[in-house]
Amino acid sequence: MFSALLLYSLLIIVSCRVFPGAVLRVMQYFDQRNNLSDSQLLLLSLGITPFLISLIIYYLLVLLPHKPAYFYFSIVSACFLIPGYLCRNHKRAGIKEIIKGFFKDLYKARPEQAGIMKIQASEKTIYLRPDKLFVLCSLSLFVILGIRQTGSFISGHDMLEYSVQGRYFGEQKNIVYEQYHFNPENDFYYVGLHGYSFPLIRTWEYFFGEMLLKTDTDYLFRNISIYYYLLLFLFGFTLLSAKPFYIKLLWSVIMCLPLGFSNFMIGPHIDAYRLFMISVSLLLLYKAIECNHNFMFMLLFGFTGAQAFIHSLGVFIAAIIMLSFFLFLNKKIKDKILLTAVFGFILLLMGNIHYLLDTFIGTGWIFQSIKYY
Repeated sequence: MFSALLLYSLLIIVSCRVFPGAVLRVMQYFDQRNNLSDSQLLLLSLGITPFLISLIIYYLLVLLPHKPAYFYFSIVSACFLIPGYLCRNHKRAGIKEIIKGFFKDLYKARPEQAGIMKIQASEKTIYLRPDKLFVLCSLSLFVILGIRQTGSFISGHDMLEYSVQGRYFGEQKNIVYEQYHFNPENDFYYVGLHGYSFPLIRTWEYFFGEMLLKTDTDYLFRNISIYYYLLLFLFGFTLLSAKPFYIKLLWSVIMCLPLGFSNFMIGPHIDAYRLFMISVSLLLLYKAIECNHNFMFMLLFGFTGAQAFIHSLGVFIAAIIMLSFFLFLNKKIKDKILLTAVFGFILLLMGNIHYLLDTFIGTGWIFQSIKYY
């Protein structure tokens, strides 16, 4: 138990602190116009990092199978740390500065700021930022839920299937396209028709454990719902930063009241992962068309491709986003065609080549009845 928790702690530091810090620096480097705030870029980097890990592992297992776990770990690390190092001299705030800035005026808000709360304590006046205090309480709730989730079991058909398949990728160190995904060692038959991003997060956790402590956990995998639900929750707050507190409170009610959304917090599932990517893609579609800037285009292309590789429904959402991008982008028709072609190419590079391979040499066309054996 101790070794599993130690492994989980190290995995969180690497996957949710070190790698996102490198991605943040790269994003800041290319966002020369400050189209997005540092806090928004931080949340985007935290959101895209697990996906990028899964994407790199996907290509490694397809192109360079049957290598040791440390080989895959080294390549993944290099893909993050080298670009982050090259962009290290950028003057915008890093993760520590962004988080510190958030809490800076939590209890020392300036009286002239909008949305402050005034408390008179004897002869001393204390000014609070209720929105930031509310976010802090929400963060505490998510931490408690995460601890609870770590001690629970994975249940439900989909999560068990993704977990077993992700571990199987880790054990075999290979991705093979075949009509029937059957593992004779445990009689497991994988019937999923979606992209492999989600189970490959489990593969990453397996590699990490095999390389360091010769043990295995699924703590990160089972907490991924809470992680992305939290990111979606906080991203909404950054968009509403200039709005009154009651608007932010309404956002919280909308996020927590529906039963489907609250289930993300009490049970692991794929939906929080893909819905975060879809929500960000739709926002970036608006921002890309409004800003008409290459950095926003690349973010849009990347996140749209990400949500498609997570779930097959995302392929159709990606097609709608790409069509909307073509129709509403304020450029000459020649430039619109060129950018849309680049959009489609990056869509394939972001793992969606999987659907082509699966159609022609794998399980077949996605519109089919799933056979259970």
